[in-house]
Amino acid sequence: MVKRELINQNARFAGQVERYHTWPVHRRQSIGEHTWQVMRIWWQIWGPLPEGVSTYLLWHDAGEQVVGDPPFPLKANNLELKLTLDHLEAEAVDAMGGPSIKGPPTPTYDRQRAKICDLLEMWEFGICELGMGNDYAKPIISGTLTAVRKLLTQLSGADQKLVEAYVHKLSMRGAFKT
Repeated sequence: MVKRELINQNARFAGQVERYHTWPVHRRQSIGEHTWQVMRIWWQIWGPLPEGVSTYLLWHDAGEQVVGDPPFPLKANNLELKLTLDHLEAEAVDAMGGPSIKGPPTPTYDRQRAKICDLLEMWEFGICELGMGNDYAKPIISGTLTAVRKLLTQLSGADQKLVEAYVHKLSMRGAFKT
């Protein structure tokens, strides 16, 4: 019999956790796909990822192997729950052999950029779902873009322009109209 702890401590399985498992979507997305898309978005906005950022993004949702993927914006709207889940996720990543929660933190500014990429990935996913006829994706699209715009105020003017140009470019394409 395989113990759950052995699975939860194996980083191999973290990328297979399903996102949007509590939301009606046409296609399922894994944490692995989501992570790749977030890293791609960073690269398209700011260029090659610095080592600390790539490490942070690679592991940013791996802890969901243990706690699951809470639906957006559950953690953002519940600070106590967010702190608890973040702690449990960090412990899970540590147990998987990922970067220790005791290691050097990713600078706040990079974390803000990373969160914007994370939200833009969800925005893109929602737009693709809407394009396939899923009207239930509308709250994903509006909620994530609103959160991006709020976070943008914490970035420099130059970074704001880069993100706005990225959103505008995708919005002008037929599949990414907002």
